[in-house]
Amino acid sequence: MPDPGPVIRPYRAPDLEALLQVWDSATGGAYGFLDAAYLERERANIAAQYLPISETWVAELDGRTAGFLCLQGIEVAGLFVAAQFQRRGIGRALLSHALALAGTLELEVFLANPAAIAFYEACGFAPLYQRLHDDSGLPVLRMQSVEAETEPAS
Repeated sequence: MPDPGPVIRPYRAPDLEALLQVWDSATGGAYGFLDAAYLERERANIAAQYLPISETWVAELDGRTAGFLCLQGIEVAGLFVAAQFQRRGIGRALLSHALALAGTLELEVFLANPAAIAFYEACGFAPLYQRLHDDSGLPVLRMQSVEAETEPAS
């Protein structure tokens, strides 16, 4: 039987600890270019700042929290998939869900994270411009979802 894929559902307050564990797992290998103090502040900001102002979607696979996406309007404020669930369609499913809700999406990704840039490009995002990240001072790439080309009606 084919894998049914992740279940995407809205965030609930009891999910907080599981989301923090996903964040820890996802950032462990991806953000080696950021210092520990910055990562500690960002982890604290998930509960204090990001979740309260975001529309957050949780991905579950086999009954376990596998990832989450924070959406603020058309802005993907965060997308994280636990390391053990990566490369299983979780991130793509979360982005597809957000795209269906928002119609178009924008996000920023650190230039020092080429795997994430490649992932977003594979998901149909195109670069808009580069700038320096306000909090870290590191360069980020602003990306936007690209409309899928449609076949002309015959």
